Amino acid sequence: MNGMNFVWAPEGITVKELDRHYQEILKAFYQRHKIGWYFTKLTFAYPNHFFRLLRFGLGFFVAKTVSFLSGRKGLLVKDYEPHLDSTSS
Repeated sequence: MNGMNFVWAPEGITVKELDRHYQEILKAFYQRHKIGWYFTKLTFAYPNHFFRLLRFGLGFFVAKTVSFLSGRKGLLVKDYEPHLDSTSS
């Protein structure tokens, strides 16, 4: 990963499939009640944390909206990105 996108995928899985699995893992993690409670406690302890969460949530919403509108179905990877695992002669 380059921080946001996969730049390589092992043989047998595409970059798009890898990105889809990654999104599922993130979703499963952040939907846990323990994580939600942790962020709630953190927000009460540090009120400026609320604004960081709000900014993150807005950025996430915008990224997902752009992804759906561009036809990527919520994924971050684009179909025209080069696949670095392919060999060229």
